[in-house]
Amino acid sequence: MNLSDMVRAAYARMSDVEIDVDTSFGTVAIGEYAFMQGDEADAFINEAREIWENCGDVTLDEVYAYLAEPYAID
Repeated sequence: MNLSDMVRAAYARMSDVEIDVDTSFGTVAIGEYAFMQGDEADAFINEAREIWENCGDVTLDEVYAYLAEPYAID
């Protein structure tokens, strides 16, 4: 399984979790599980962009779900 496949699988698993990434304000909200701002949110956003650019065949929303999944695990 390559990274793109893992990203898509996480996106499917996370379909019921609302993920709101606001790059203008530098915030990330992951359902009721986590809220990030400042350096932590910037790191999340930058990592998402890097994965998105390297994969080339997934959406940013899919990558956000992939990175958010560890925060939503109970």
